[in-house]
Amino acid sequence: MEGLAALDDSLAKAAVSGARGWDAEIHRMRGELSGRLPYPDPAKAEESFRTALAIAREQGTRGYELRHATSLARLRREQGRRGRARALLAPVYGGSPRASTPQTLKTPRNSSPRWHEVGLAMDIAAWLRGLGR
Repeated sequence: MEGLAALDDSLAKAAVSGARGWDAEIHRMRGELSGRLPYPDPAKAEESFRTALAIAREQGTRGYELRHATSLARLRREQGRRGRARALLAPVYGGSPRASTPQTLKTPRNSSPRWHEVGLAMDIAAWLRGLGR
């Protein structure tokens, strides 16, 4: 709960200062925390991920768009909504050089979220390098 309060405080301060560059990432972190509470709130997590994705698209930050879409797709997959997860990721991964590799969309069952995020960061870096060609 303290983590959510700190994130909400960060969003409020950003709104007052006008420094909105991290809003999308803060919303994504809210989604991650909402899903990991002792009593998880999947609806609040989904709302946060959707907001993060919308902000990233508005800002035109493809790397963050990929990250936020992946978080939302993971939640949908965990809820048994695999088709909706794939449909969300397909257009985002469309520009990725590894888009045709199903392994890029999987997370090992026993890996920690931290390791998954390292792998995701590597996927994003590879994708961004491909954009420069």
